[in-house]
Amino acid sequence: GSERDENGNFIPLGNQTPDFTLSVNNNISFSNFELSFLWDWQQGNEVVNLGKLIMDLGGTSPDFDEIGTFIVEDEAVEMRRGVGRLTVLGSQTAPYVESATYLKLRELSLSYSVPRSLVRSWFAGQVSYLRFGIAARNLLMFTGYDG
Repeated sequence: GSERDENGNFIPLGNQTPDFTLSVNNNISFSNFELSFLWDWQQGNEVVNLGKLIMDLGGTSPDFDEIGTFIVEDEAVEMRRGVGRLTVLGSQTAPYVESATYLKLRELSLSYSVPRSLVRSWFAGQVSYLRFGIAARNLLMFTGYDG
């Protein structure tokens, strides 16, 4: 189902294309250590939360039993949120459209460069540089999206 205005024209429920995306990468070095991080920011788009729809169909969405107000046949009706979303599903998809804006710590890494004098002595001069590191992805995410 899709919402329509008084003239029968479709009403856009959102835009899947973000207004903008931004990434910030930084490397901080101290002595033989290096800390690197990458933040991603996406702003101003909407998506349909199909996970919530599927959970509503099974009666398992987290807010299924909370009371909410829904417009059914031009009348405001209070009912459980999950039931309300399913009641209007044939004529409205808006209850499942959510903001997809987020700020995410995409990557964080820490590395250590072994001093060259040690590396040369360990490998009889055959290796001149050795670095050990650990990295993690998607450690933090700030969003209003439920899915």
